[in-house]
Amino acid sequence: MSWASYGDQFTRQGLWDDVGYEARWHYLALVEECVRAHRWDGRLPLAVAKRASDVADPDKCHVELERVGMALVAVDTVELPYIGHHIPTPGDRPDVLLPRKRENQREYRRRKCERGIHDRHCPTATCPEKTGSPRGSPVTKPDNPETSRDESSGEPKNAPTEEQHAHASDNGTGPGICTDCGRRVSFRTAGRCQSNCYLQWARANRTERTTTP
Repeated sequence: MSWASYGDQFTRQGLWDDVGYEARWHYLALVEECVRAHRWDGRLPLAVAKRASDVADPDKCHVELERVGMALVAVDTVELPYIGHHIPTPGDRPDVLLPRKRENQREYRRRKCERGIHDRHCPTATCPEKTGSPRGSPVTKPDNPETSRDESSGEPKNAPTEEQHAHASDNGTGPGICTDCGRRVSFRTAGRCQSNCYLQWARANRTERTTTP
């Protein structure tokens, strides 16, 4: 929705003294038509200007407005020279204001989501409720240490180094480095991470105990 503005002394200007009420009404309709159609230059096609209001004789109104300098009538156009007094400033026009308003709204929703206030308007890419990520960042699949290899050496990217093996305990628990895959994890059992490493180790030990006489 657009708006038009008029000064509080607009209707009391002396130039309206010899202008009929129909011409005054028609001028307001011309201003509103310019604002509605975003004709910021104040120039209307003559056919559009005639239909702007419901006056009986728009051509007569145009003549009266041109006589007092409130309109410039050409063969096929009617121009309002003082349209700048009635239209929004460039920063408040819909083609500028609406994109800025949308950007402010997106930023407000993002900050609200980061504070833990979630709703259906949360950004899909970063909302932890929608992505399942505790930090609210997009979910990414970690490299598989068994299949992801360094392009130059051909070795697994997450292969444990000798230093990591030296500092890793065979039977450690809690945070540390897994003795099998070499990843630093927040909790270990028997020195191994709580993923395939510990499960494979436990199955192997169970098999050895059942097969040993």
